Amino acid sequence: MPLPDAIFAGNDLMAIGILRALREHGIDVPGDVALVGFDDIEGAPFTTPSLTSVTQPFAGLGETAVERLVARLDAREAGAESNSRAASDEVTAPLAPQLVVRESSVRAS
Repeated sequence: MPLPDAIFAGNDLMAIGILRALREHGIDVPGDVALVGFDDIEGAPFTTPSLTSVTQPFAGLGETAVERLVARLDAREAGAESNSRAASDEVTAPLAPQLVVRESSVRAS
């Protein structure tokens, strides 16, 4: 069975497990398969090879959630519950994740 060029794991812990399984089968990361995780846990830079990961702006997500909740509660107290729901549904908060490139996804050229 041919190997994929890359694996994108749902989270970093899964990626670390995949990294171990690939090594146990003699598969080189990133030489044979590039590997990327998601959530950029504190240990990601310390795996061998260090794990490329997507980081989320968790503080920004938390702030946005609290701001929206407070706005909805304030609107409810003012008697505008139906309007606050429609207004808050239209608001978007561009909180972009970032790719943190480390050794697990960088192939030698």
